[in-house]
Amino acid sequence: MRETSLATLALVCALLGLASVVMVSQRLVEEAKIGELSQHNLETTVQISGVVVRVSKSGEHVILRVSDGTGQVTVPIFGNILGGVLAEVGEIEIGDMVTVRGKIEEYRGVLEVVPASARGVRVTKQETQKVVDTDLEKYMLRVVEVVGVVVRKPGDAPFFYLGFGGEEIRVYMPPGVAWPGVGAGESVRVVGAVTRYGGVLELVARRVEPLN
Repeated sequence: MRETSLATLALVCALLGLASVVMVSQRLVEEAKIGELSQHNLETTVQISGVVVRVSKSGEHVILRVSDGTGQVTVPIFGNILGGVLAEVGEIEIGDMVTVRGKIEEYRGVLEVVPASARGVRVTKQETQKVVDTDLEKYMLRVVEVVGVVVRKPGDAPFFYLGFGGEEIRVYMPPGVAWPGVGAGESVRVVGAVTRYGGVLELVARRVEPLN
């Protein structure tokens, strides 16, 4: 009886020790800035946090583009874990905040952070903030609603320039966001996420609506 109790106690201690190792290893995963990721980090497990600036589907997979203001990286969520990721949020859209733990990999010359399980992806919905001042910098990685005037749209480019409170900001329209067909001088309402691309402040549109 005593030997059985000792064996049980040893097993419990071993399991607790293993759980502690797992928790410690999870805490030790490096929190990385996206702009600092490179090919030198391949196969390294990191954790990144940022705002979703593009969502696309490829078969049963969802491919995210995530920005933290220092850079952007692709996050593929494969079909085998997608259901677990969407179980609570329903869908992922532009402006959602995500925290991703995964390995840095390279696919067709593009860096990716690839989560191994649904637990490696946390999605947080953001409330839209109506903005009337022009200091969008303080809304970095937030979802905002702004009203302004179209200054210009270069041909078929997926972006345009919005006049807003005497300032001008570039508005990027990811695939799936329709251009409302308005011309220069017309007013629009834009809902989207504030971020940086190539060092330039940018508003990534979730939707663009004409007001005239």
